[in-house]
Amino acid sequence: AARKVDNIGTCALIDAAKRSGTVKKVVMVSSILTNGRAWGQEKSPGFVVTNAFGGVLDEKLVAENYLRASGLDYTIVRPGGLKAKPPTGGLIVSGEDTLNS
Repeated sequence: AARKVDNIGTCALIDAAKRSGTVKKVVMVSSILTNGRAWGQEKSPGFVVTNAFGGVLDEKLVAENYLRASGLDYTIVRPGGLKAKPPTGGLIVSGEDTLNS
């Protein structure tokens, strides 16, 4: 399912956005640790557990790279730490491939 949704499906949406000629910007909501292999996180519990669902992080990375190469204006958001309780404190925005707890 991850390949169909997070890779093929997302790439199809990017192609549709390009074909439309009217999409000014694409905002992709991806996942924390999507590029974890590149910075040594592939054995971290968060990466292992999340990627266990059909290699979802690997499939999301394919789609992220497809968007980057598409020529479209884009923003990729990699949220993390989603919890059932309301948030406390302020929003933390970090650069790509960083991990804050």
